[in-house]
Amino acid sequence: MEAGHTAQRRWLLLNMCPAYHQRRVKLSSKPPEVERLKENREKRRAQQAQILEEQEQLRNKVPGNPNWEFLQMILDYKDELEFNPLQDGDPIANHQITVAIRKRPMSQKEIKKKEIDVVTVPTRDNITIHEPKCKVDLTKYLDNQHFGFD
Repeated sequence: MEAGHTAQRRWLLLNMCPAYHQRRVKLSSKPPEVERLKENREKRRAQQAQILEEQEQLRNKVPGNPNWEFLQMILDYKDELEFNPLQDGDPIANHQITVAIRKRPMSQKEIKKKEIDVVTVPTRDNITIHEPKCKVDLTKYLDNQHFGFD
């Protein structure tokens, strides 16, 4: 018998009391904030998928190199530089003190270990040393040290 009373009571509340019905409808519908959060989540996931795809393409440029991220950072840095190297026949100033810098090629042992060249000589009087570093959160970055000389 109580089941019949419960059904009757529910019918009466739904049909005779509009405020009760509105409250039930309001509780069952999704708030607009949830929809906005869902849209933002989908946008973030799409952006993350695009970043991962770009990283995979960069990794495939130098397959098997564990330092591919640092290498890409150095190459990006070099792309922004204007190179003007020393040429044969360029006049050399005569100073009392002469400092010579020799940048040697990488050895076969270094190449086999897939090490990267961290020295850039863009002009005859500048040199840049790229120091690969990691932050505490394991974000990789370069610390570029610039040295100028006469």
